[in-house]
Amino acid sequence: MTKWIDVNDRLPGEQGQDSEDVLCFLNGHCGLTDFQARDGGGWGIRLGFYDAGKGQFRCGGQITWEVTHWMTLPAPPDSTS
Repeated sequence: MTKWIDVNDRLPGEQGQDSEDVLCFLNGHCGLTDFQARDGGGWGIRLGFYDAGKGQFRCGGQITWEVTHWMTLPAPPDSTS
């Protein structure tokens, strides 16, 4: 398993291009739906990507500013076994 990478150290993807899907750790008011936001948000782990054009992460189809760390996805299971 890879380790969490601080967004202040490095962002996913190539310079100027959207990243591949990554796991995003959100810390703060991270409700991605109205229900979650009303419930206080908090922290969470979401699938997302870095949107180079916006300079922000997208999780659940929405721009989010609460991503503090990210990591690459693990390899999928071996389907031959």
